[in-house]
Amino acid sequence: MGNCCLGCRSQELAKQIQSTVEEENEINFIQSDILLETAASDIFASLKELNGSKGNESSIDNFDLVLDKGTFDAICLAPEQPTATSPTAAEVAETNSDKTETEKHKRVDLEARKKYLRSVRDLMDAERSVFLITSCNWTEDELVSMFGSYGFDFFGRIKHRSFTFGGVKGSTVSSVAFKLKSL
Repeated sequence: MGNCCLGCRSQELAKQIQSTVEEENEINFIQSDILLETAASDIFASLKELNGSKGNESSIDNFDLVLDKGTFDAICLAPEQPTATSPTAAEVAETNSDKTETEKHKRVDLEARKKYLRSVRDLMDAERSVFLITSCNWTEDELVSMFGSYGFDFFGRIKHRSFTFGGVKGSTVSSVAFKLKSL
């Protein structure tokens, strides 16, 4: 996804804004690549190190609330990364010969989605954590279907303004809350 993506720049902007506000509580920013297998453990190790530097030895191993406002959307739009077993350009051209130009470019990275979902699960407590995702690219039903097949149960939704077009009611954004499925 690049060495310094939008998330990095957003964090820099947040730090600049924080520096202009007089607050007693310091805000610390921790950055991790959510697609790495070690993403959750990296985050918790950073928190432990941060707490230890402040004389607080308590450990955090999950979050009560995990928020996503655009990360999953960006991952879903990312093209599939070439691998040693990826088809050659000629093979892709042959299998795409009967497809429209848009269909030809829909090879998305499904493995990245799985890595993302694994990392989100690793950040959560099986009993009490809630994962809240806001998406501009997926409907509520699509999110419930996708996340349900990866161990998440629908927990709730945030209602947004809706519109009707062609007899179908919809919204430009979907916000859905999930809990982990009971084992």
